[in-house]
Amino acid sequence: MNSITEEIKKKIRFLELAKEIGNITEAARIMGYHVSTYYNLKKIYDVLGEEGLRNHLRGGVRLIENIEEEVLNISNLNPKYGTLRISNELKASGIKVSKGSVYSILKKHNLNTVKQRTKKLTCND
Repeated sequence: MNSITEEIKKKIRFLELAKEIGNITEAARIMGYHVSTYYNLKKIYDVLGEEGLRNHLRGGVRLIENIEEEVLNISNLNPKYGTLRISNELKASGIKVSKGSVYSILKKHNLNTVKQRTKKLTCND
């Protein structure tokens, strides 16, 4: 079994243990995690399941490609939408992503300003 699979199983076991004993702090102590890690893992697991845990890295969550695609799709369809509006649109469809993450995705693709997004849209036509 590879280390990624073992790490995912450990995270799932942490979530299960907290549920079993009914005490997140105690489960975190037993498993060697910080309490805040429980809430981060739970949120990821509830939204994305095991695959989300696979992409969970120390220091944050790596954006999954389909979320990045969704951000770019909304940006292309509505180039005047800002980061908060795009974030809210995704939340409405069940995808939780912060406006900071939306900005990072747009910046990565050189689309972080309305001018850049509209320019790209007119160049593609």
